[in-house]
Amino acid sequence: MAGLFGLAACSPARLASWLTPSEGVRREQGLAYGPLPRQRLDLYTPEGLSSDAPLVLFLPGGAWVSGQRAEYGFVGITLARLGAVAAVADYRLWPEAAYPAFVEDAALALRFLAQQDRPLVVMGHSAGAFNAAAVALDPRWGARGLVSGLIGISGPYEFGAHEVTPPAIFAGLERIQAAPAPLAGAAPMLLLHGGRDTTVGPYHSEILAERARVAGVPVRHVVWPRLSHIDIMAGFAPASRWLRVGEPEVVAELGRFLTSVRGHPPAG
Repeated sequence: MAGLFGLAACSPARLASWLTPSEGVRREQGLAYGPLPRQRLDLYTPEGLSSDAPLVLFLPGGAWVSGQRAEYGFVGITLARLGAVAAVADYRLWPEAAYPAFVEDAALALRFLAQQDRPLVVMGHSAGAFNAAAVALDPRWGARGLVSGLIGISGPYEFGAHEVTPPAIFAGLERIQAAPAPLAGAAPMLLLHGGRDTTVGPYHSEILAERARVAGVPVRHVVWPRLSHIDIMAGFAPASRWLRVGEPEVVAELGRFLTSVRGHPPAG
């Protein structure tokens, strides 16, 4: 896991957003979920929104040192086209903040979005998946009871502080767990990973999925052997089909999971 967090948010994400048409989706930019500059989100709402449609909070990756919500418009648009309301959020980054500030921001964003009274799904890629899992599974952050589903994509869920660059992000800690508490009663999970991921090894999702099964938590765990850490996100962009990158089934998995949580209350 030597390369675990050497990879920040990538420029292909911005390109994917440029190439993703937004017809039929209304975008509201820069909504404040807290008082700080990085506590902002963009909201994507589809036309003809169903009353029981879920609201998905997406947290981008970037090794907790980079990443901008503006680069991930293609994710918000794709989620909206699956029938969900999508919120793509920024959160505080190093060196402005260290752990647990970015997890606290995710919890704050969830509480802000809970005002819409829809089933809440929290979703993230890479470092964002760690943040998502922490707020969905660990009651310390005060948001577990709001969450109806967790989607983790290529997430690190347990690792040593020395494996993070720079290690000061998790200063004073030796081992970091997104879910140190027992998982019983947690929301259903969808855990996706690429088998060729050398940035965050697929064993992270395997271990969390097994813990969920033991605790009786519904979990769907899928690994695509040919996908890398970045490839797994490519399928969100329609252009990926003619570029022959990514895997369309990633988005199909999300669609099925979001259908399963429609109208469902939080797990508790």
